[in-house]
Amino acid sequence: MKQFLYPTLSFRAFRDLIGLTISGALIAGVYGILHDQVTYTLSPEYFTKFKFDQFADADPGLGNRAFAGVIGFLATWWIGAIMGWLTGRLSMKSGTDRPQVRLALRGLILIFAIAVVCGIGGFIFGAATSQDLPAYWTNWQRMNGIEDIAAFRRVGWVHNMGYIGGILGGITASVWIRRKRS
Repeated sequence: MKQFLYPTLSFRAFRDLIGLTISGALIAGVYGILHDQVTYTLSPEYFTKFKFDQFADADPGLGNRAFAGVIGFLATWWIGAIMGWLTGRLSMKSGTDRPQVRLALRGLILIFAIAVVCGIGGFIFGAATSQDLPAYWTNWQRMNGIEDIAAFRRVGWVHNMGYIGGILGGITASVWIRRKRS
């Protein structure tokens, strides 16, 4: 395990892994920005009455849309960096080889695709169940002054399933890369 996390690498292999780490962070960050722009449209209250409080120190003061984008980037870039490093390491034939960059990037795209599909699934599930709200949702609605709890809940499902999709995507990409690695 130590060799996987702290390998002895050539400069070129290390450079490639850093490039994949940065690529993963950028892919995930852009995904987060776009994701939160869509979900802000679906439920502004999810942000104004929940997410904005969580990320209050990151508010650039450029309005709610820009703040939602900042939140999206901050919530996702780091997992993309981890996945970039992971896919790069998994694409290496041995601990001393260079990563197969194309294979690793395909793994990152697979993770992204699975996260998107899971997020869409979360929206569908949230929409299908928004009429049957348990009591704790109505209590939460009253305590936080939420007007459209159904939209808030749908967006909550989109976000939660997106995170689950990232985890499932990471597992799927890891297995896929190991099988494809030549």
